[in-house]
Amino acid sequence: MRLPVATIGEAISVPVILLDGERGVLYANSSAHKLLDGRFHLKLQSERLLVTESNLNSHFQAALAEITRNGRQHSVALPLHSDASGRRAILHLASAPSEDDADDTSQKLVFIGIVSFARELEPQELTRLRETFGLSESEAEVAAFILAGKSPREIARRRGTSLQTVRWHIKNIHTKTHTRRLTDLVLQIQAVRSPF
Repeated sequence: MRLPVATIGEAISVPVILLDGERGVLYANSSAHKLLDGRFHLKLQSERLLVTESNLNSHFQAALAEITRNGRQHSVALPLHSDASGRRAILHLASAPSEDDADDTSQKLVFIGIVSFARELEPQELTRLRETFGLSESEAEVAAFILAGKSPREIARRRGTSLQTVRWHIKNIHTKTHTRRLTDLVLQIQAVRSPF
């Protein structure tokens, strides 16, 4: 039995959008409609998804092209600029499975989820993070603080450890997640939280 996209989409609290390869919006759940008001430089206009900031638009175009091409990456995460209240989010794009793997990219479907406002991880997310990357409990805790936007100095203060210890954990986290930059680390952690 197949459930309609609308039934599944409304059951998900994460903003979810289904696009065709040309940015035509085929479906957006109610959470997505609330967010597509220009916040984060995303707007729904005439059943099309508009990205109103040029740098983000070029990254979005590249990501969309990457996941709609055959044999390419199936998901991409893009950090979004802060909204007026200073909250940050990640835009997760994933290619939707199709019954006929059409060569025409305009026929490909793309799921978009807007998730992961900077906040601390929930216990089940911490467990998934530890399992995915083989992090120790301390490393997962430090990674969660990084994701919530805390500085190494703030993390050391909150954990009651030295700054050198926190930096050691961050070095180990980078090694285990195969990242070099903090931005890449955050995107790797966000990928674990992706709805796809």
